[in-house]
Amino acid sequence: MGTVKNGSCKVRYLYNSGFVVETAEHVLIFDLCELSEFVNDDLVSDRKVIFFVTHNHSDHFDPHIYQWDCKDGVQYVIHRDVATSKDANILLVEADEQYSLEGIAVQTFGSTDRGVSFLVEVNGLSLFHSGDLNWWKWKNDSVEIQNKEESAYKSEVQKLKNTPLDIAFIPVDPRLDDYHDLAVKYFADTVTVNTIIPMHFRDVVQPVEDLSINWGKLGYSSKFVSLTKSGDSLDYKG
Repeated sequence: MGTVKNGSCKVRYLYNSGFVVETAEHVLIFDLCELSEFVNDDLVSDRKVIFFVTHNHSDHFDPHIYQWDCKDGVQYVIHRDVATSKDANILLVEADEQYSLEGIAVQTFGSTDRGVSFLVEVNGLSLFHSGDLNWWKWKNDSVEIQNKEESAYKSEVQKLKNTPLDIAFIPVDPRLDDYHDLAVKYFADTVTVNTIIPMHFRDVVQPVEDLSINWGKLGYSSKFVSLTKSGDSLDYKG
């Protein structure tokens, strides 16, 4: 990639909730769940590389990330439930904590499933990756469970209310049927964020594309950028 200025980055979609974010000095790789041609030796060769893993579900974590564990400048920031490599430079994290890495500030938030979500401040950027923090409203759940899920999601997102974000990666999960967009709409209503990028839709992209088409009519100040094919990318200028 060419020169990236502070406050800018390149975002590349991998699969499901997996993304590469290239900044001026760092390469951040979130929730890589399967090997990708876009995560290779060239990518991890010339900048500080950090793999972030929100939790141990197979659609968020692939142990093959440790094949780069002996390279200089490669670090792993992972939730405590994730299997580790004895040779890797690993920071184990839990929810509601703050961590300082070289040139990066990391704050962890909770999840409505497993693990954590990440707020990362790097090179003049604020990035939020939800992991499995989602408004899990399943049609077959009881009203009581649905209300608990709603409350849990809203409570966690409220913690970000006064934190302006550049980019937020938010689930839009088609398995939730009519409720697939509850989380992203509530997030856009609650948090000041420049650009929202949907995730956690696997191969079912139509609801994401429909939401992208209609987003501008919904009155949100945030941009909604759908990256639906592996390798799709966004050059973010801030």
